[in-house]
Amino acid sequence: MLAATNPQPCTTNGATWDSSFLAVYHLAGVNAAGACWDSTAFRRDATNYSTTAVAGPFGSGRAFNGTSSWLATGASYLGNVGPKLTISMWLLFLHGGWPLF
Repeated sequence: MLAATNPQPCTTNGATWDSSFLAVYHLAGVNAAGACWDSTAFRRDATNYSTTAVAGPFGSGRAFNGTSSWLATGASYLGNVGPKLTISMWLLFLHGGWPLF
């Protein structure tokens, strides 16, 4: 039984994300420095440039204005990920306050 011989980190050390996760940003808020925090043990917090808090379908998120707001990760660590990389997100595109889709 694979699960018994290789238990998930959350069952052994309380960590939700194992070391294969380079960074996880939930975007629910910002820390005291104004950065969006990384939920992994690496603590690669993303610098917030003019995003604002917004309600999302599963809690809070961040709003990007499409021109001058972004998050910067200093993601030099992404150069070593090899051929496998997954980026996952929920997006809602608005135009004039209305969803585009």
